[in-house]
Amino acid sequence: MLKNSFLYKIGNKTKLAKYLGITRKELLNLCNDDLYKVHNEPKHNGTGTRTIEAPAKQLKSIQRKLNKELQKLETPLYLFSGIKGKCFIDNALVHVQNKYILCVDIHSFYPSTDSKKVLQFYKYYLEIPNDIAKILMELTTFEGHLPTGAPTSVILAYFAYARTFDDIYKKAQELNIDMSVYIDDITFSSQKPIPKSFYNFVEKRMKQQGLTLKKNKTRWYKPDDFKIITGHGISAKNEGKVPLKNILKIKAIMQGKNIKELSYKDLVSLKGALVVAQRIEPKFYNTLFKRVCILINNWKIQKF
Repeated sequence: MLKNSFLYKIGNKTKLAKYLGITRKELLNLCNDDLYKVHNEPKHNGTGTRTIEAPAKQLKSIQRKLNKELQKLETPLYLFSGIKGKCFIDNALVHVQNKYILCVDIHSFYPSTDSKKVLQFYKYYLEIPNDIAKILMELTTFEGHLPTGAPTSVILAYFAYARTFDDIYKKAQELNIDMSVYIDDITFSSQKPIPKSFYNFVEKRMKQQGLTLKKNKTRWYKPDDFKIITGHGISAKNEGKVPLKNILKIKAIMQGKNIKELSYKDLVSLKGALVVAQRIEPKFYNTLFKRVCILINNWKIQKF
């Protein structure tokens, strides 16, 4: 799988620039933190804001090409983020039939992922010379960490800590515990209660890498509990349910308005939120979904 990626053992700046469709000079000029715009935007659930570190158009285009090559690298079955064809729902379905579930969340995962970790991935995993690896690191990091708005950050967040995730997975397997990873969310499940000692092991391994777990996001679920795994609700009867968080997101987009009053951008956002919800509950807000689709189509017809 390594050989499938153009990045494997690449050792020439000119060759790298040519693949990316730019000149060698442009390649070096793109290694610049000034090409990011930092801003805050409201969270989808309407509570608080999140910081977005957005790369400039040309840099983002280059990052997309790099991400395409990173996608060609082999990843473990337990990883569900940054992988084409996988999503947060697939991540949750791994655990549906298990009785006991433990969900943990890595605190500030992107800001905590040091650029040195990314450099080591390029150097030692992809066997790239230091000078080229440093260029790739600079193209995919911002102010010494992974940027929240870069296309490459999702998959690089895994590769930066692949050995740590593998160690945790190996320990989980020894205890007959299923494991899945979706960006900063790690989920464990079993037919038997998950030992606190296992959680302590996970926490310790994270701390060894300079990462911490969010105490307020840690969830221990028992068989009769309603469970939420990466936005996917699961009832005590193992039935998929749209969580309150997703419903609040839909309501936040509508802002109490009639759907005819929504802008095209809001309609598209609403449709996206409903599509996600219907993957969990197929008939969820089905009438609203149909009306939104009609309004979007009408808008397109009027424009063209």
